[in-house]
Amino acid sequence: MFRDESEAAVSGGDGVSSGGPRPRAPRRKLPLGRGGTMLVDGRTHIVGLADLSASGAYLITRVHLRLGEEVRLVVLPGGGELPLRARVVRVVQGSEEKTHHPRGVAVHFVDLDKEARARLESFVKAGGAR
Repeated sequence: MFRDESEAAVSGGDGVSSGGPRPRAPRRKLPLGRGGTMLVDGRTHIVGLADLSASGAYLITRVHLRLGEEVRLVVLPGGGELPLRARVVRVVQGSEEKTHHPRGVAVHFVDLDKEARARLESFVKAGGAR
């Protein structure tokens, strides 16, 4: 899924990350239907949030994105909107899609301020992070 701040995804040349497991920040898995919005190239897309941490998220989407691409994401962790900048660090497409790991992208949040990080950490902790 998403990478810890100190880790970078490795591209296999086809826009899909490769390599072994990497350390992850504590994250909160979210029920199907929990979503947010993602702004890409001036268009807004509704995305599913599979999991969320203080450093990134896994977004269920069929929007075609590339590794390194930056998006704007708006989520609702524990109330009010939280706008976030994020960079794509992993892309899961057709052949990699599994029932427990749907098509989508892992993103790493960029330039989080202290308030946003605190909101995300609180939300993750309240959900019994794993």
